[in-house]
Amino acid sequence: MAVFDLRDEQPPVRRKDVDPQEQKRHAAALNAFKASAAFFAKQREREMADLKFIDHDEQWEPAAKLQRAGGQAINGLPPTPPRPSIVINQLIAPCQQVANTRRNARLALTFSPKGGGASQDVAEVFEDIARAMQAESRASIARNWAADRSEKVGTGWYRIDTEYASQTPGDEASWNDQDIVWRRILNQASVYPSPYAQEPDFSDGKRLFVTQDLPWSQYTVEFPDSDLANYDAGELTAVGDAQPQWVFQSAGGSDDGDEPERTIRIAEMWEVRETERVLVMRTDGTAAFEDDIDDATQIASGPQARRRVMRARTVYQRRMNAVEWLDPEQEWNGQFIPIVPSVATESNVNGERRWRGIVGPGKDAAHSYNVMRSAQIEAIALGTKAPYIGFMETIEPYLEWWKQSAVRNYFILPVKAAYDRAGNLLPIPQRTVQEPAIQAMTMAAQAAKDDIHTTTGIPPVALGQLDPHDRSGKAIQALQGQSEVGTSGYLDNFVNITLAYEGKVVRDLIPKVFDRPGRIVPAVGVDEKRRLVMLNYPYIEGPDGQPKKAVPQWQKGMPVPKEISGPDGQPVPVKYIDLAA
Repeated sequence: MAVFDLRDEQPPVRRKDVDPQEQKRHAAALNAFKASAAFFAKQREREMADLKFIDHDEQWEPAAKLQRAGGQAINGLPPTPPRPSIVINQLIAPCQQVANTRRNARLALTFSPKGGGASQDVAEVFEDIARAMQAESRASIARNWAADRSEKVGTGWYRIDTEYASQTPGDEASWNDQDIVWRRILNQASVYPSPYAQEPDFSDGKRLFVTQDLPWSQYTVEFPDSDLANYDAGELTAVGDAQPQWVFQSAGGSDDGDEPERTIRIAEMWEVRETERVLVMRTDGTAAFEDDIDDATQIASGPQARRRVMRARTVYQRRMNAVEWLDPEQEWNGQFIPIVPSVATESNVNGERRWRGIVGPGKDAAHSYNVMRSAQIEAIALGTKAPYIGFMETIEPYLEWWKQSAVRNYFILPVKAAYDRAGNLLPIPQRTVQEPAIQAMTMAAQAAKDDIHTTTGIPPVALGQLDPHDRSGKAIQALQGQSEVGTSGYLDNFVNITLAYEGKVVRDLIPKVFDRPGRIVPAVGVDEKRRLVMLNYPYIEGPDGQPKKAVPQWQKGMPVPKEISGPDGQPVPVKYIDLAA
């Protein structure tokens, strides 16, 4: 395992006009990345091994599989024949069962009014807008991608982004509108959270990195103006020596096939910065920030004195490589890092945090099942190929026939009449018949299969494997209920950790992204009917259901009428959705 030394010297920056403060921040970001990589190194190793075990069927140790592949003849000994290495993936079904339970739950975000000016109607509009956004950006794909991984190996991640919306015909101001979208993170091992976060959703972490590894040829095309793109081979080697996780040789070869192509790692860094302001009580009973009050006599004293420290969060995002920042710092619209974690089972033993899913506890049982099934198949296949015992003189003229008899069916095997020193005829070779322990192997394989159900918490009936003794409806329902109880922790964590954090991010973003007065957005109700609503401006619905501005030249702060006169003189109710409330 790599050892990370936070005292490594920083590689030199070629550019001369770099702000020293920016260099200092870059060095701090590199150290923060190293700290995260070191803290989660063992966790990543476990997750990679578990993913390969279940997704790539790498369920045999490489040394054991190589040994079972057979070998060449050595020192006059015959070659070792290959032996079966059967892989029957017994962990896919339990993982799929847990995933199906989550998918069938049809989880969704819900909002409730809180604070002055809020109403149930606005909360329902929040839900309807969020429901429409999730449907348009296929949020379930991102969630399930992360949840599938966490349920298998421990952790998973997806992200919430903003992007420019399609311009609305007839609405000239819509060119700058943005939408909220859900996106999956293809390589979820590329997320490096803060090792100092204490919350299960990492929401109290101050930094988070999402890395991307680019071949040198692609990096120079995407970032031609960066300092690193102009480094020569010697300088790149020096950077790779100082920062081996940022500049390294890839496993594959280059396009021309000469040498492995150099790989450049870039990282998208999310950083939370907090500022503090003191809120105090004034003598007139109102509150104000202490630094906004010019006259100290206006601040209440004695028993009436009140003070409160207010912390404001600001999130910044920018990209970096090993030696420089790649773009200017950008302030994020929300106050939460929009990288959403999905976690399975977490444990902490003397400060060492671990996350695990279904695969880790069940690996030994699954491997044992594969070993027993391989031995069973091998024993049955070789049962009719028991070796012969006899005198070499009787078969020596026909030795090649006898060598091929193990793989070819001959109707006759010739022998030569041979005699011992006393003149007695030597007996012909006889096959050694031995009954293989098929029954014991079968029982061992079944025991290993039972161990898989024990370690995953999912009984056979939940996977459609009915026991003849449990065919009554009540027995089956009881076992299925036991399965749901045994695996409910995964769904509970997804709801109370993952979706709860996602809800914070979305609730914080909606008023800031959908802030233009008069913007029309789609909304989907609980009945899954689609409609259009106008935000932050009084409106009525036209005959076609399209929202229309009810009060021309209206400005925020002006009174909102409850109704206006329609074309036929009848009062028409006015709707007003203030997302900031």
